Amino acid sequence: NGVRQDVHIRPSLFVAGEGSIQAPGPVSFGVVLVRGGAIIDTGGWAAKPFRLSISSWRHIDDNSVPPRIKSAANYQNARLALLQAEADGYDGVLMLDSGGHVTEEARGCVFMVRDGKTATPPVTSDILESITRDVAVELLRDELGVPVIERDVDRTELYIADEAFICGTGAEIQAISEIDRYQIGEGVIGPVVSRLEKLFHDVVRGRVESRSAWLTGVY
Repeated sequence: NGVRQDVHIRPSLFVAGEGSIQAPGPVSFGVVLVRGGAIIDTGGWAAKPFRLSISSWRHIDDNSVPPRIKSAANYQNARLALLQAEADGYDGVLMLDSGGHVTEEARGCVFMVRDGKTATPPVTSDILESITRDVAVELLRDELGVPVIERDVDRTELYIADEAFICGTGAEIQAISEIDRYQIGEGVIGPVVSRLEKLFHDVVRGRVESRSAWLTGVY
């Protein structure tokens, strides 16, 4: 379409068959382009760290609606949590699973940095199998030399983290400054998140030759 600026590309597959909700098909396809790139506006690339709360809404689990796939139906769960958080004055919201462990932010995967190491919930923790998460893990480990451990994360671990951030298609790399009114680290964008955020945008703009295979040229 001759687009020569940042856009968020939103492809959608949907069942267009007549009749009941279990109609087998046909499957239709559509694409929406949202100008401006990242769909979560923070005033620039991670310019304003997020203030988050822990939601009272429980995250959906793999035995109800599979959260590992990017299904529009899953977003009603996130929407309820976001509405509550925004009414309480927060920028976003973290959700817990039935066992009380951290799953993800309503719009992205969550990472915490403590004592020079990064931890993030594994894909078996009822989270989206996120492409951006995979990118963040690989850049942290291979480019920045920051160890990444995939394990269960307790909510109070986040309160005492040195840094924390979320990542996703819309969020890109977004620093967290506060969770449940507990300040994270110094309350500003920390050194690990700052380096990752810069590297992420260098990669997606083709300035890192070793990651050129991740890109598809459009002009």
